[in-house]
Amino acid sequence: MSGLLSEDVLSHIGNQSEPRREIVTRRDIRKYAIATDNRQSKYLDGDVAPPLFHLHLFWDVVPLNELSPMAYPSTHCCRSFRWKKRWPAGSISATTSRFGQGIG
Repeated sequence: MSGLLSEDVLSHIGNQSEPRREIVTRRDIRKYAIATDNRQSKYLDGDVAPPLFHLHLFWDVVPLNELSPMAYPSTHCCRSFRWKKRWPAGSISATTSRFGQGIG
């Protein structure tokens, strides 16, 4: 490898976990499709899930203050992943009040 990935990250390659099941409704699929701006009718009908829909299903539900800047829970498998080279990127921050005002 070119050194972009740490030994810790590389050590996870090939690891498997036990199969898990989750109940998913058409509404769940529709909400995800809208949130990811993937508004193809097959996704909005709720019969087919958009790509990567399954990734978040088994993440721990944690308070907002325990999420990383990339919105991963602290128990996420890639929590220790760090790029060795800095890449230019933007950021998004939003603030909401308890009454739905002050969104910015």
